[in-house]
Amino acid sequence: MNLGLQGKTAVVTGASKGIGLATARALATEGTRVMAAARTPVPGLAGPGRAVSMVQSDLTTLAGAQTLAARAGDVDILVNNLGGVTGASMRAGGSSPSTTTPGTRRSS
Repeated sequence: MNLGLQGKTAVVTGASKGIGLATARALATEGTRVMAAARTPVPGLAGPGRAVSMVQSDLTTLAGAQTLAARAGDVDILVNNLGGVTGASMRAGGSSPSTTTPGTRRSS
């Protein structure tokens, strides 16, 4: 399939497995320059002569986000596929993993 993405630059977050990894591979197949961001590098995904560059960073931290931004430059496509929610981000949003809503039970 030709999606007309040749020469475009894409950033795919959460690219170490699952949907993120499949998306990074599919975009590379379409001729897109892919920046695959994940905490865990994927052996064989990136390398010399390949359209995929691996950016190892933890995007739940400011330093991780800054690392990715510095490496990515101008981006045409963003696939934001971050996986988990941290306790700190839940508390910042007014929720807490250690509390329950009245009338509900906390599951273990």
